[in-house]
Amino acid sequence: MRNAALDVEYQAAVKRNDADAMAKILDERFILVLGSGKTRTVRVFGDTAVVTALLALKGVSEGKPFARRLWFSDTYVRTPGGWRYVFGQASLPLPES
Repeated sequence: MRNAALDVEYQAAVKRNDADAMAKILDERFILVLGSGKTRTVRVFGDTAVVTALLALKGVSEGKPFARRLWFSDTYVRTPGGWRYVFGQASLPLPES
């Protein structure tokens, strides 16, 4: 599979919250680089992996545009069927900088 197609497949799996599809793509050495240039690595502890990063959200809610920044942590567990997303946590919106 070509890299661009693989990325499209991964983003679609994230949108669907499809742990099986993501597990086939994610490598244990995965690193997330934020827009600020900071790097957040996926920390693996045996059969558990934790991802922490700063998330920027933009959209429209009830007809009004919004923009928020918040921290999130996602926890994945390795099962016989592959990695499963088991817990997500997000902070309250951060103050404007």
